[in-house]
Amino acid sequence: ALPLSIATNGGSICPGENGQLYGNTITGASYEWRVSGSPTVISTEQNPVIIGMTASTIFELTVIANGCTSDPLSTTEIIVDPAPAVNPDATYALNTDCSPSDLSLEAVPTLGTTPYTFDWTGPNGFTSTLENPTIANATELNNGTYDVTVTDANGCSAFGNVEVNGIVNDVAQ
Repeated sequence: ALPLSIATNGGSICPGENGQLYGNTITGASYEWRVSGSPTVISTEQNPVIIGMTASTIFELTVIANGCTSDPLSTTEIIVDPAPAVNPDATYALNTDCSPSDLSLEAVPTLGTTPYTFDWTGPNGFTSTLENPTIANATELNNGTYDVTVTDANGCSAFGNVEVNGIVNDVAQ
C-alpha cells in the first residue's frame, strides 16, 4: 500500500519568524519537503523548522516507506501575516496666555490586523497603553523621545518613535 502523506503546520506567523511543518508519523518512513512546484528538497526531517520566513509559502510533503512513494503528496501553507507599521506623531502648542498646554501623542498604525495594542514609553517616566495618549500641562520635563510598540491581533509588532523638543516652561509674570 502507498504511504499516506499528511502535511500540517504550526499556524500563521509574523514576518521574519520561523515556520513549523509537521508530517504524519509512519514508522521507518523517510520524508521530503519541498516548496510547492519545486523539485528541490528543502528538508528530509519529519517536522522541520523553516527559518526566517518573509512570505506565505505552500509546502508539499512526500512520504517514502517500504520503497513506495505517497501519491498524492499533501500540501500545507504557512501564512506570514502582514506586520503592522507605525508612524507616531506629537502635537504641542503653547496656550495663548503662555500657560502649559497638553502634549498629544498619536500612534498612527497601519497594516496588520486590528485590534491593536499600544505600549508607549517616554521621558519623565511616561508610560501609556492608549493609542493616542495626552500629557496634560506638559513642561520641559516632557521633552525627549517617545517610543511606541504596536502589536496587532496576530501578535505581530512594529516600533516607532517621535521626538518632542519644543516644550518650554511658562515664565513667571
